[in-house]
Parts: sequence; C-alpha cells; structure tokens
Amino acid sequence: MLYRLLRMLGVPITLYQLCVIFPPIMGALTCVAIYFLARDIGGRNVAILSALFLAINPPYITRTSLGFFDDETVGIFSMIVVFFAFLRSLNEEIPAKKRLLYSVIAGLLLGYISASWGASRYPLGILWLLAFVLLITGKYNTELLKSYAITMGIGLFIAIHIPKLGLKFLTEFSCVPALGVLILLAIYELARHIESVKIRIITVAAALALMAGGYLLLSKYGILTPISGKFLAVINPLARLQNPLVQSVAEHRPVAWSSIIYEMGAGVILSIIGIYFAAQNPTRHHIFFMLFGVSTLYFACSMIRLLLLLAPPLSILWAIGTIRLATPFTEIIREADMLARTKRLRVHVGKEFSIIFLTILFVLLLFSTTHVMAVANTPTTIASAATPTRRYYPDWIEALMWMRYNLPDDAVVCAWWDYGYWITVLGNKTTLADNGTVNSTQIKQIATMFVSNETEAIKILKRYGVTHVVVFMAIDQSGRPIGWGEGTKWVWMARIAGYNETDFMDTSRGTWTEKGTQTVIYKLMTYGAQTKIGITPMVSLQHFKLVYYSSGPAKGGVYALVCIYEVVY
Repeated sequence: MLYRLLRMLGVPITLYQLCVIFPPIMGALTCVAIYFLARDIGGRNVAILSALFLAINPPYITRTSLGFFDDETVGIFSMIVVFFAFLRSLNEEIPAKKRLLYSVIAGLLLGYISASWGASRYPLGILWLLAFVLLITGKYNTELLKSYAITMGIGLFIAIHIPKLGLKFLTEFSCVPALGVLILLAIYELARHIESVKIRIITVAAALALMAGGYLLLSKYGILTPISGKFLAVINPLARLQNPLVQSVAEHRPVAWSSIIYEMGAGVILSIIGIYFAAQNPTRHHIFFMLFGVSTLYFACSMIRLLLLLAPPLSILWAIGTIRLATPFTEIIREADMLARTKRLRVHVGKEFSIIFLTILFVLLLFSTTHVMAVANTPTTIASAATPTRRYYPDWIEALMWMRYNLPDDAVVCAWWDYGYWITVLGNKTTLADNGTVNSTQIKQIATMFVSNETEAIKILKRYGVTHVVVFMAIDQSGRPIGWGEGTKWVWMARIAGYNETDFMDTSRGTWTEKGTQTVIYKLMTYGAQTKIGITPMVSLQHFKLVYYSSGPAKGGVYALVCIYEVVY
C-alpha cells in the first residue's frame, strides 16, 4: 500500500528499494513516537533522553538496520503509539471528545498490530493487565471503562476479521483475560451505582460466579485455544525443553544477565532506579511503565529475541532514572554561586561532589554506547553469509542468484528452515520450510531426511517432489568444518527427528560414528568441502549430484560454503 502510494505521487522507487530503506525509517519514527510517550510521564528532558537511548539501543539497531525488512519494524512503532493513545484517553484533563478520539486511535492500531505482528498478544496483554491493576489498586474511574471498552472493542473487532486469526482469536488464552477484565470493569461500575450494600455484594458475587462457571465450561469442552509453542516458551521457559524445534532457534534461547548488561550497559541499573522512582509516585503512567518494564524484562530473559521488546520501556525508565538522579546535583551547581556568599564552605563541597557525581554518571552513559558502533557496523546476516563475523562473504548471495537464473521455475528446494526466506524471495524458488517455522511436521521430515541414509532420504524427498537440496557450512582451508552452519545445526536436526546426537557422533572425541558417516548431511557436507578445496571427494553419492558450490574466497582462513545438489531419483 505504501509502495503504491509513493508510486502514485511520482516517487521513483522500486519495491525492493522501499523494503531496504523502510526499517531505518520506521526506527527513526519510533524514536519520535517514544519522545511523545515519555513526555507525558517525565517532561521534555525525559522525552529527549528516551528517544536518544532507544536510538542507540543495540537490539533495536539490529532490528531496524538497512534491509532488515520484518514485521517488528511496524510492530514496535504501532505498540508505542497504542500505549501513548490509550494513556492519553485516561487523562481527565483532556476534553471528552479528544479522549474518545485517542481511544479510537488506540483501538485501530491495536487491530493493525494484530494483522501485522505475531507478538501482538503482548500489547493486548499489557493493556488488560494495566486495567486490572488500576482496578485492584483503587485507581478506577468511569473513563477507564470507557477507554478500555472502546480500545478493546475496535481492536478485537478488527482482529477477528483477519483470516489467520478469525473468531477463534477470542477464545485464545491471551485474549480471554482481556474480555474477562472488561466484564470485571463493567461489574465494578455497576456495583458503584447500587446503594444497598447487600444487593451490591449479591450482584458482584453472582457475576463473578457466572464468569468462573463460563470459564470452566469453556475449558471443559475444549473451546479455549491453548497457547502456541513459542508463546508458551516465553511465559514458561521450561516448556521449551519439550520442543526441540523451539530450542533450535537461536533467537528463542534464554539470555543471561551478563548478556543483557553487555547489550544495554548502565541502562539496566539506571532503569531499575527508574522503576524505584516510579514506585514512589504510583500514578497511572508510572504503574503502566513499571508493568511494561518488569514484564518485558522477564520475557527478554526468557527469550533473547525479546530484548527488542525490552528496548522501549528500558529507554524510558533509563531516562527517568538518569534525570531523577542528576536533577538535585545540577540544581546545586546552578545555585552554588548565589548561596556561596553565606554558605561558602558547605556549598563549595556540595558543588564539587555534584560535579564528580555528574561526571561519573556521564562516563557510565558514555561506556554504555561503546557497543553501539560495533552493532551498527555489523553486516546483515546474508551479507556475512550467516556467519557470526563482520566480514563480507558473497557466497549466499551468489548461490541465490545462481538458483534464481539457473534452476527451473518449478524447482522445489529442500534446505534447513533458516534459509527458507532467502530461497523463496531472492532465489525465487519453492522451498519446504522457512523461518516462520509454522509447519513443524514438515520441518521434522526435513530433519529426518538429513540424518537418514540415502535410501531412506530419497523416499522423503520423492514424497515432496524435491528437485534440489541445499546445504551450508563453514570450513577452514584444509576442508575441516569449524562449527558454523550445518556443522552445528545437524545436532538440532537429529533432536527434532527424535534421535540423540550421540547416535551419529562420538561427542567426547568429535568424530562421526559409522551411522553418522552414512547420513545425508555428513555426505553432502563432506563432498562439498572436499570439492571446494580441490581434492577428490572420499564419499560417494548415489542420489545427489553437486551442480553448484559457491566460489567466495576465504576470509580469515575460513570459507563460507553453499552447495546445491540435484536430486537423482
């Protein structure tokens, strides 16, 4: 839609170019959005620092870098605007018509997020959690019910008309509490207008009993939709132990505190201080940011990818902590000259201490930005050929272009799911699985194929009509794998297929077992590596023919090798 609008306005831009520049544009707009959100809670100084801290936040930079076209770019921006509009709608100092407008805006964007972002359950959840906390802490008023009802009503109405969600979205465990809180707010509002204490108690008790009974009936008859695997893994990290597919995704792994501090620097400590200051004055805005910060911190610890979700609240709480700590000392410095006439010694010491403290605070903030440049200078995954380095490897790009122009249009490519989007978009070929990891059954079949012998593997490939198989590995100049690409991913292939990696490799010695040397993944990696370095392959292939291997040079003594095999039936 945006592309068509730009073309109508005469902007000479291709769809590809728009996708490349779209993420940093949205990143900049999100910094503007967080400025207005933070200004409502802490004023202009907090707002400016919040925008600055988000702009230099490493996890946010990686997700809004040039070419990183993903739903998170619009998701985070829309989420911040939803929160800004919803909190504005609760402000009784604003005219009623404007409050209504803000509620409608929040609802429309909540619906938009549901259509465009997989993590839309989070902003939905934080809104009903905020409403519930405001209710039980005695901060309820009629405006809360009005704003919440309008926002949720519009948002959920849009959501259920999205094909991938439908009416079943209302029965999800992530959505049912939102409806429950709406009913609770309505019950509370009704009870406030009942003068008789006895009737009030009976009314509330009956309503709660009906809610509980309804929930039990929905649960008993299986109407409630359970939380999907990766969302459950965020809430309960132990749940991922039962799902090797979720565990195999690097972005889904738990994160250590040391990693959070490395990524965020002093912002972690100062944001905790910001939570403390917010707790001292529990206004609606402060309660919201405490819930926002604590919940995203928990989720980020549970899944490293969600450090992105932590970035906005951490930036605001970091700014609050910094301003609240610095303000008393800046005031001492400003007033020192005037007070020095009567309290020369005392103020002199106070001024010196203030300067020292502010200097230390500035140094902490400065050191928190040292990691930023390294992150900003890191190439996109495809530019570094999926290696954890900052070197440019052309291998994947060359392989995908070869695929695009040399494989037939009806070719079906089997590769590990990590490369699915690349093969589909840049290679313009059909693949069995992609990074969405939606079809777990098919991914298990791919894993089984790779860790099977050729006789069993060809049966799986024939079932799906596969014409080509792609493998990726990193090798040194002698042809030995160094543990990137399929050199480590085969372990997850084995686990997803239902095997133990020790069935294929002696892990204590790092050598393949006899069964391991018969697997398709071993043969394809070994054949490609030995061909790359110019020696006669020591493995024979019955059902696979090497038709392409990338020609990129070694960087730092390491080859990033992409091999494409034709399946021979």
